[in-house]
Amino acid sequence: MLDVLDNLYEQFGYHKEALVSQVFEGQAGQKQMEGILENFRADVPSTLAGVEVIRVEGYLGSEARLVDGSIKVIKLPKENVLKFVLADGS
Repeated sequence: MLDVLDNLYEQFGYHKEALVSQVFEGQAGQKQMEGILENFRADVPSTLAGVEVIRVEGYLGSEARLVDGSIKVIKLPKENVLKFVLADGS
């Protein structure tokens, strides 16, 4: 199994990834998190990590805004969550 994985790495290259978690504890943390999300809603970045943002999904408002300005309805439960879709598929 390890040989197969090594062959894949040699063929397609190595990839490093990391997960960074931010903890927002208590009521003050909740307010801080809500503030961050409101800032993103008010001033949507055009790029993230140098990659163009092509779609922003806001589950609180049940809508997806595309880079061309069009809006689509999202049929998922309302939550205070934003999802950024980038031009490279990430």
